[in-house]
Amino acid sequence: MSIPRPSRSLKVTAALTLASAALLVATPSADATEYNFDTCIAQVGSRIAPNGNEIPARNFARGNSGVCVKAIQVVLVRYVVTESEKSGFVDGQFGARTDYYVRLFQHQYRLDADGIVGPSTWGVLAATYTG
Repeated sequence: MSIPRPSRSLKVTAALTLASAALLVATPSADATEYNFDTCIAQVGSRIAPNGNEIPARNFARGNSGVCVKAIQVVLVRYVVTESEKSGFVDGQFGARTDYYVRLFQHQYRLDADGIVGPSTWGVLAATYTG
């Protein structure tokens, strides 16, 4: 899968858009409140990400399922999932669609786009979730 690299102006625009969107979010969705990082951490324990955020103690990748995958999907829906794919996306199954959007998220945040939600990816997901 080849994901095109965004231009510098696109990155700046995306960063400003994300910051604006974070300010406009008034009420979290039911998925956001039911499937959050605290619920995931309660199930799997916690560790500290390279950026200093508290994150779940496990890595997640294709084939995993459960509340931690739902927490990942909630953030992906907010930031990278296309409108046409949002309905039914938060299902707790780390399948092909979640893998694609994890890689896209990783690419956009200049992380290793390997599809594994490890410490660095969790750290950025946690920062955007609470941002």
